Amino acid sequence: MIAVSDTSPICYLILIGEIDILPKLYSQVLVPPAVVAELLHEDAPGAVRSWVANLPSWISAQQNPVGMTVGMEKLQAGEQAAAGGIGCGRHDPP
Repeated sequence: MIAVSDTSPICYLILIGEIDILPKLYSQVLVPPAVVAELLHEDAPGAVRSWVANLPSWISAQQNPVGMTVGMEKLQAGEQAAAGGIGCGRHDPP
């Protein structure tokens, strides 16, 4: 199974030492490049920046397809990108 994540779950799983649960639950975790940028930001905890600097093979950064962004203005960049549905075959609403 493949999962798509935004910044917070990855960040907090790293901080509590439980990031290794993700590859036990999912064969691959996809994150938008905006999420990687947020995790590498100078304000992110050092442990998070170090972990993200050497991403394991089960996590990959992929650009989400161009999609509808109406209603997502209040979300941060990583949340917007993750909500874009990387490779999920999103359809425009009727």
